[in-house]
Amino acid sequence: MSSRRTAFLAATLAATSILPMSAQENRIALGASGLSVVLPSHWRRSDQADHRGEGTFGAFQSQDRTSSWFLSEAKADSQADMSSIMEGVVKNFESAFRVNRIGEMRNGTLADSVAVFTTLEAELRSATNSDTIPFRFYLAVLDTGESLYLIQASVQAPVRPEREKEVLAMMRSLRRIAR
Repeated sequence: MSSRRTAFLAATLAATSILPMSAQENRIALGASGLSVVLPSHWRRSDQADHRGEGTFGAFQSQDRTSSWFLSEAKADSQADMSSIMEGVVKNFESAFRVNRIGEMRNGTLADSVAVFTTLEAELRSATNSDTIPFRFYLAVLDTGESLYLIQASVQAPVRPEREKEVLAMMRSLRRIAR
């Protein structure tokens, strides 16, 4: 992915209200994270949260099951900054998948919190045969001051512009809520 496209995605992510939220979308609290997200009407909770462990506060997928969105606690030692956490996340992807392209890391804000954002394109191996399935991942690490969180969204390639907008709108919709 070109740095120009990554810059566009980062600018889109940082924008506050480029895409209107429809009346059918609903805000969902993300467990004990103190955050909430607006879920598009054709997205639903995913059973993947049960398999991702205790630190996952939100797991969602599109009805067609070609896209997913997760919020989980970012695992890091006390000396790690957000960029090094993101670098660790990217290394994990590189060890698990064939990563074809890594976008430039960008700083911004999500839920009134400092965040770092990147994208990567990777191929996942099919469970049933030797085929690979290409995906684009949208990754963000945010620091709420109380905790560090990782957002991992994925869209099966080829990525439709409407789906990319939905995933980015979900990220932009993150808000802090009273605990």
